[in-house]
Amino acid sequence: MPVNLTAQTMVFFKTSEGLLSESKLRKALALGTNKQEAIAATGDPLHPIDSPMLNSHFAYSKKITQKTNNPVAAKKILDKAGWKVQADGIRTKKKARLSFNLYVNDSNEHKAVADKLKEQWRKIGVELNVVVENEESRQSTIATHSYDALLNSISVGADPDVYAFWHSSQFDPRLKTRLNFAEYKSKNADASLEGGRSRTDTKLRTVKYQPFLNAWVADNPAVALYRPQFVFLVSGELEGFTVKNMVNISDKYVDIENWKIRKER
Repeated sequence: MPVNLTAQTMVFFKTSEGLLSESKLRKALALGTNKQEAIAATGDPLHPIDSPMLNSHFAYSKKITQKTNNPVAAKKILDKAGWKVQADGIRTKKKARLSFNLYVNDSNEHKAVADKLKEQWRKIGVELNVVVENEESRQSTIATHSYDALLNSISVGADPDVYAFWHSSQFDPRLKTRLNFAEYKSKNADASLEGGRSRTDTKLRTVKYQPFLNAWVADNPAVALYRPQFVFLVSGELEGFTVKNMVNISDKYVDIENWKIRKER
């Protein structure tokens, strides 16, 4: 019995340096992604996402979403940006090979998604090297931001305040925890995130968050993939279970007083 978490799984691009600091390349990678195929590779009924906000957030806008699944457009962008296809199918520019590392957790789900992305991006001329890490190595990689790109899940919660993940102040090396994994920096996004969290009225907050959504979709600091799930193992029928979304794992018991496994005649 799968239940959606108020969380997101994305490929975070390190936008502050290296190849992935090039916004046109990030846009091409997003367009070269078929997230439905990537989700299908996991074998789980995961729900796709297309924004740094969940569609359950009041500030989400179905008019401002990330464009994906258009490899023809992706190739045109790379061609125009000067990335030329070589004999092995991988592109180069000024002797630089279009190749980078994606760090993933040692789980069947993440490895399946990474392998599918590797296959998809190779079709547009990009070489993806998948680096699978155990938990200890992964924690070190995340803490030090030692990656080109990172496949990771973040818990965004029920409120659209995603300041911790996308405000430029949140990858300061002096911070104990740096949750801006993409090291994303945008004046428009920063001002919008600050404005959105400093108000209480939902209608006004929705308006305040629009510039952030526009900036994020234009800059593509990550590829939004899907909502992770918590799976209940149930023996037989379970009546009265109504949880559809969970903020925390403990929410699985929120309506336990209504659960029934048998009825009296």
